[in-house]
Amino acid sequence: MPVKSEVVTRGINDLSGPRTFPIAGNLIGLDMHALHFQLKYWCDQYGALFNIKQGPERFSSIADPEAILRVLKQRHDRFSRIKFIKPVLQEL
Repeated sequence: MPVKSEVVTRGINDLSGPRTFPIAGNLIGLDMHALHFQLKYWCDQYGALFNIKQGPERFSSIADPEAILRVLKQRHDRFSRIKFIKPVLQEL
């Protein structure tokens, strides 16, 4: 008898990512002039979806074009903007 396949869904908090440090998160040793190289390295290491922390804030990085398109289409309904940018964009 065939086994019924299970669909496993992950939440955003379940995504892997680089090791974080207390308070600083992933800011220690991060060169902002070479950020694209660091993100590419982490993408190779953790996959197309991973979490990073900058201080107390957590961000999710998406490198899959289809997933990016879904986020852009659903952004207003399901995904929030960075806290300090949201009020500025609402005012505009």
